[in-house]
Amino acid sequence: MTQHIYPSQYQGRAITILMGWDRLQGFFMVVDTEEESCDEPIYSNLLDPELAACGGLAPDLSHFIRVLKKLGLSVPEHILQEVKLDGMLNRGNALTFWSSRGEELSQQD
Repeated sequence: MTQHIYPSQYQGRAITILMGWDRLQGFFMVVDTEEESCDEPIYSNLLDPELAACGGLAPDLSHFIRVLKKLGLSVPEHILQEVKLDGMLNRGNALTFWSSRGEELSQQD
């Protein structure tokens, strides 16, 4: 599984957008606040009824881009391209942290 962690803001709160590729053959996304008092994430692919039939995984990123748009959020295009590349290469076990400006901070394989 690859993970791309991108910090952002949602309704005045610091959040993280986690996107990636799961070798079970699908993309995933979780939008979560950094506050410990919140039990439920803002969004999780595992809780999305539209993805229930496919185990919570999406075949491409279009569904998640629509979800982000509904939430008033976005992820830089080059980060989305990296996530898509993970799927194309069936990459696994990689963790990439991004800055709020979309710059790669670190990558661990």
